[in-house]
Amino acid sequence: EKRQVSHYIFSYPAMAEFARTGMQSDHFFAMRPYTPAERRQILQTLRDNMAGNPFFHLYFAKDDALSFQMEITCYEGLGVLMLNADTSYTLGDDLSETLITEENFTNLFISYFQEELIPNHVHSPKESLALMDQLLFALPRE
Repeated sequence: EKRQVSHYIFSYPAMAEFARTGMQSDHFFAMRPYTPAERRQILQTLRDNMAGNPFFHLYFAKDDALSFQMEITCYEGLGVLMLNADTSYTLGDDLSETLITEENFTNLFISYFQEELIPNHVHSPKESLALMDQLLFALPRE
């Protein structure tokens, strides 16, 4: 229900793996797998926001678009956070998060996101919605 525009780019294979197994990686590595009903609720909520919330934009990356596996988050007014997508947070493992707070870098990243990634490396909103529908259709029924 927030009223600030947000844009998300997801990997379709990673989202399909979540839909199939209910497992997440990264920050949620210690959680139990989501049940099929919980997965359906999560994906349906994302789908509903994709279709009806003008402030929420979720895109699936094109297959060849983003070969790197990074999580990149832009906290506008604060900076750009980057980390490996499959960070386990096990205390004995290497962990690297980078927060770049330099204003010019943040502005350049926002421009790159808006002018290069969105127009050239993701499926259109309509195509992304159809891909989300495929995920929902493939979920097992309870």
